[in-house]
Amino acid sequence: MASVPADEWDDRSGTPAGSARKAALPAQWTDLLAGLSVAFQPIVQMRTGRCHGMEALLRGLERSPFASPNDLLDAACMQGLLAEVECALHAKAVAAFRALDHWPNAKLFLNIDARVVGWPARRGWPPLRRPPSRRPPSRWMAARPTRA
Repeated sequence: MASVPADEWDDRSGTPAGSARKAALPAQWTDLLAGLSVAFQPIVQMRTGRCHGMEALLRGLERSPFASPNDLLDAACMQGLLAEVECALHAKAVAAFRALDHWPNAKLFLNIDARVVGWPARRGWPPLRRPPSRRPPSRWMAARPTRA
């Protein structure tokens, strides 16, 4: 990774090394999430053609028991792990985004399952690390709920 020291990230899950998030997920979820990847879709202003940022999209579900991201998140919710799974997926997306050469000049858009909006923060979840440019995450990341 270009901007995150390798010893500070777990390459399998995309979470910060030593993070409580890693320990909170059962091994089957950790292994499943390790097999997934992130793709980025540009978000373009149609009138000007200017790229405002990139939306993180989950890829690799064809190698999993889930037909869609919604099915994956529903299963996590049924097991009481929705927030942990979503947090691990977001960390994976942020790590992939920050590995791009032009990430400091772009904005990352993350989808958030509305079922976790308003949940209290979990103990041990570290905040996202600030980028080397010291731009706060609000300047390079946005999120939007995907369900009502």
